[in-house]
Amino acid sequence: MRKIADDDLIIAGTGANDWLASSGGMTRVENGFEVSAHKHFVSGSPGAQVFVTSANYESDEGTEVLHFAIPFNSEGITHHANWDTLGMRATGSNDVALDKVFVPDAAIVARRPAGEWHPMWNVILPTAMPLIMSAYVGLADAAADLARQAAAKRPDELAPVLGEMLNQHTLASLTHQDMVSINENHGFTPSNEIASDILTRKTLIATAVQKTVELAAEIIGGAGFFKGHPMERIQRDVKACHFHPLPYRRQHQYTGRISLGLDPVKKAGSGSRVPDSGRRG
Repeated sequence: MRKIADDDLIIAGTGANDWLASSGGMTRVENGFEVSAHKHFVSGSPGAQVFVTSANYESDEGTEVLHFAIPFNSEGITHHANWDTLGMRATGSNDVALDKVFVPDAAIVARRPAGEWHPMWNVILPTAMPLIMSAYVGLADAAADLARQAAAKRPDELAPVLGEMLNQHTLASLTHQDMVSINENHGFTPSNEIASDILTRKTLIATAVQKTVELAAEIIGGAGFFKGHPMERIQRDVKACHFHPLPYRRQHQYTGRISLGLDPVKKAGSGSRVPDSGRRG
């Protein structure tokens, strides 16, 4: 972390897209590994110096996922300028291909069984999600401001819609504040239950933010459909919030399993309960 801060380094990664199974393969070579993979959604990759990602390795323990950090200028890394999307275009989340890229042993920062829940996610999710969702709450803030300005010109007609929009905006803001409070300024105790609380709030925020923007667009009317109007970009960008972990259907499954005392992800040949670690209300 000190090196990152001192050298003002930009990091791009693929943790959410790879999730539990990861992608690509690694083979053992002298003093490290060779990795070949095609990674998607590498946000910030055009300007990043450090690439943080993972790949599968067939070891004596079975299929493992190895996480590593390497320089973006490593031999065998190719950037693809293919982030041609509906929204969130400024993130530069291009594909990155790795062709027999050398990863030294010292670059491996974590190993875990492929396809299984690992405690590392209980640290990552409560840390990352309040930051990620703050961007979308910011979109709702901007949409709400634009809607107020438009409604002020036709208050008799638009005040009811504005009131409905403000309810959704308030719900998004308060839920995000609660998400931040769960983090406890990074003082939280990692657990499946805390991760579930964070993911539940992520879904609630995403739903409320999208509804806020939808109602704001209704208030602003056709002008917000034109390129160049800030509402046009907000409507496109906000659609991306669903894709961050976990998409709501997977969040429902995760939270339901945790509530029943089950493992977050069913292991092969297992349906056993896990001990209650003290759920946060």
